[in-house]
Amino acid sequence: QTPPSNLPNPPFRALINRKDPLNLALNALQVIVIGTPVQMGKEYLAAVGALARLLKEESLRRKLIAAQNAEEFHFLIETAEKEA
Repeated sequence: QTPPSNLPNPPFRALINRKDPLNLALNALQVIVIGTPVQMGKEYLAAVGALARLLKEESLRRKLIAAQNAEEFHFLIETAEKEA
């Protein structure tokens, strides 16, 4: 499969050629948004720190990307947190 010629740069075209969609997702930018009330600044920083530590593990990142729904995503985070 040849990528479209109008893509902005060769590295991006190389990603499209990958046959494993999960591998493509792992190489793409992943964003997790956490919203908290202003008065919960300490809790926000604790949550962001914990997520940063957990997301260093590629196996967990793969599982999170493959999660079918929010409940599974939360379960994976909670399980990883207990094991850490």
